[in-house]
Amino acid sequence: MHLVLSQIDTIKFAADWKRRGEDTGGKKRIGQFFRRAFQTDPAHASLFNGLDAQEREEKMSELSSSFRKWRKDGEHTVTARNRLLRMYATFGVAVLLDPTWDVRNIVKRRSKQFGTLLDNLISDFDHTKATDSRIQACMAFLRIVSVLGGAGVRDHVTDFLTTSPPACATRG
Repeated sequence: MHLVLSQIDTIKFAADWKRRGEDTGGKKRIGQFFRRAFQTDPAHASLFNGLDAQEREEKMSELSSSFRKWRKDGEHTVTARNRLLRMYATFGVAVLLDPTWDVRNIVKRRSKQFGTLLDNLISDFDHTKATDSRIQACMAFLRIVSVLGGAGVRDHVTDFLTTSPPACATRG
């Protein structure tokens, strides 16, 4: 059940992050977030302790190449989260159960062509409406969650599926 709950948290985070980026001024806020995260990262925090705003800016300029590398290293995780969000929306609850789609695996264990393959699969897949088999898959998933995780986990997952249903499980 840990994987299911982790996948749900990752999908929620990716959806929220996407919404924030699309808001007015969102890209600027995201950029500011990354700058703050870099400055508080244990690998860099001591360089920024006790600095005022001007000194922080000067230090960021000084460390611009380190910041770019640090941010580039994180892009793989962001991309993996976004792919998981797209796969959930397209293919439904199966991606919550299968460890193949754990973000840690999507980041490190995929070929360079995986993104293109996923784009092609999604574009060819009719995920705009629910079918009886997709609805039944959601129901079976909830039964599995209930048996393995108990009522509390089932309720949490049900809430997630209600507030963030995959496109393949909603009737248009």
